Amino acid sequence: MTAPRNDTLLRALRREPTAYTPIWLMRQAGRYLPEYNAARSRAGSFMRLCSDPDLATEVTLQPLERFPLDAAILFSDILTVPDAMGLGLYFVEGEGPRFKRPLADELVIAQLAVPDLAALHYVFDAVRSIKRALDNRVPLLGFAGSPFTLACYMIEGGSSADFARVRQMLYARPDLRSSSCAIPRTASPGGRRRGDDLRYLGRVARRGRIPNIFTRVHGDSHQRAACSGG
Repeated sequence: MTAPRNDTLLRALRREPTAYTPIWLMRQAGRYLPEYNAARSRAGSFMRLCSDPDLATEVTLQPLERFPLDAAILFSDILTVPDAMGLGLYFVEGEGPRFKRPLADELVIAQLAVPDLAALHYVFDAVRSIKRALDNRVPLLGFAGSPFTLACYMIEGGSSADFARVRQMLYARPDLRSSSCAIPRTASPGGRRRGDDLRYLGRVARRGRIPNIFTRVHGDSHQRAACSGG
């Protein structure tokens, strides 16, 4: 694999000397950009912006046209994985993500199935499209949520100020909390163990080069990046 023309971020991740500290931004493509707002308006919904590879490519590249950033970031959402598990992801304007079918009880959790990667084809299509458009200009950051982060949203049914339902389950029924984390392990990296195939992250990493992992600790969101190739 040929290194990007600007490989500063990759070299920094490998702890090699760099001429400067590489820069990329959380929410690199977002509402602070007029061109993003225009694309979001054309899309009609945040979910379509994520699921249309052409639109996802357009908004991924927008920040790079304005700023000398050292990486592009795949425009997507960590909750596409539970959506592929049948929870019915949608977004409420001004409120954020919601699930039509959250993990409300033991029966629903017992019926969870491993996500079908065919239902996430638009993510892989977007990665291919973005890499073609980048033409080896900078690395592409892909990302995924850790199993516990996904479980928090899946149990609550969306975002929450205190994740009270998750906390209650954590103490009252730790077995259910473990079950709600176990299924996403086959698609996300946070629960890696011997035998896990990590298919989703593996495919993003092969196409996107650097996986970025979002995890939740005591109610705070954290992230970490791992170098997956030169």
